Amino acid sequence: MMTSKVQCPLCGNEAVLKRDGSEVYQITCPSCGEFQITQDCFDDLPAARKLQPQLMKVSAFTRSRTINKEPVVTLFIGNPGDYPEGYTIPQIINQFPSIPDRNLKVLGNLQGLSTFFGDPVLIETKDYPVFYPEVNHESPSLMMMRTLVEEVLVSGEVKFPTQLTVTAKGVSMLGGQSSPVAPATPIRIVEVL
Repeated sequence: MMTSKVQCPLCGNEAVLKRDGSEVYQITCPSCGEFQITQDCFDDLPAARKLQPQLMKVSAFTRSRTINKEPVVTLFIGNPGDYPEGYTIPQIINQFPSIPDRNLKVLGNLQGLSTFFGDPVLIETKDYPVFYPEVNHESPSLMMMRTLVEEVLVSGEVKFPTQLTVTAKGVSMLGGQSSPVAPATPIRIVEVL
């Protein structure tokens, strides 16, 4: 296994690339999380100018899956066929969620980053993808943060860096979803004598 530092093909931050001689590279990025990318896709992305402004959507997708401990994604330029967890870049971009769905995904990300109820999560500029922004810019991330704070789903200051805490209302909202965003925890009833 060979390890090297590279510029992340999705966000441009410094990332770690591991390769084992196969055509698939493993990337670990502080912004995008963990993902795999085919050598073709890795080589083609810098030249794919029309995709460049859309890559933050892919970054949000891979970071969310990393936070929520879902299977690692493998990115392809062409058809991934029946490759497990294989996606093309345009496929991810075209399936980017609507604003209401993004609210829940962001809430799920923040809860996934928390180690316990009431845990303040440190959020820095490298964490833009946590907020499912359409572009690699502070404005959409701040807007999402502001929306969640105004709806009292999280508490904290709307700025970068900041600390955000998922509120009881936020946890309840996630618990009421039938999506795999947050597993429901069984409630234990203890009888007091």
